[in-house]
Amino acid sequence: MSDYCYLRPFDETMQEAWVQDFVESNCFKFSVVRNPWDRLVSGWRNKIQTQRPVAKKLLQYLDPRASETELALYRTDFISFVHALPDSKLASNIHFRPQSAILQGVKLDFTARFERYNGDLGVVLDRIGLSDRAESIPHMNKSWSGMHYSQYYDSKTRDLVSKLFREDIIRWGYAFV
Repeated sequence: MSDYCYLRPFDETMQEAWVQDFVESNCFKFSVVRNPWDRLVSGWRNKIQTQRPVAKKLLQYLDPRASETELALYRTDFISFVHALPDSKLASNIHFRPQSAILQGVKLDFTARFERYNGDLGVVLDRIGLSDRAESIPHMNKSWSGMHYSQYYDSKTRDLVSKLFREDIIRWGYAFV
């Protein structure tokens, strides 16, 4: 595959140029979206709960005035993390930002679902003439396969996430199940 582009915006200025180039191109445009409640748990587990240096930096975006005790709580308690998210700079980070905001202004030809990864990958590969490659493209970065995302939430955090990601939920018909 020599004629493809993998576009990934990291900041607002880059996103503006990215959207413009992407919108004007004649290529097959697709993206993969994920259930917001599941995506938030995954982001927290992969980016916040970890002991990697990136977690400390991201936690500072969550609450720059937090004590080490508070940062440890955000790292270990998902509910505390969710309640701190709405008023923080972390809410604009690519991993915690609504997908509808990331894809704003982009007319997609196909929207794949993370929940249907294998089947939707097949649709994309068929569309671009690479259906024979389906078996050779692995699902990278598979994370934790333990508890279902719903077990991380109480009713308040479930409702808070439904407000934060309202557009994603409406646009792609997601539900907390």
